[in-house]
Amino acid sequence: MANNGANLKEIICHNLNQALSIDKNIRENAEQQLNMLETNEDYGLHLMEISLSENLDFSIRHLASILLNRYITKHWCNTMEKFEPPEVPDPVKQLIRDYLLKSL
Repeated sequence: MANNGANLKEIICHNLNQALSIDKNIRENAEQQLNMLETNEDYGLHLMEISLSENLDFSIRHLASILLNRYITKHWCNTMEKFEPPEVPDPVKQLIRDYLLKSL
């Protein structure tokens, strides 16, 4: 399971990098991939980890933060106006909250 999580995180990082490409085709493909990955329950958690990683380029971290904000708006709570399934599982919500508190 941890290996699959690491692979997912690497895939997300790769697509974040590609989403910053000046090549329209590469960028659009990466955006599609990120939209598809959004349904994975660990997607938000990996975005949080990426956004806090000092080992990554600022532009990737910044994009991860933007996508995390969008992810939370869409998937955090099924009573929110802009909600789209799936809802973030409670254990993942707690981990994201913990990361946010530690990052302050």
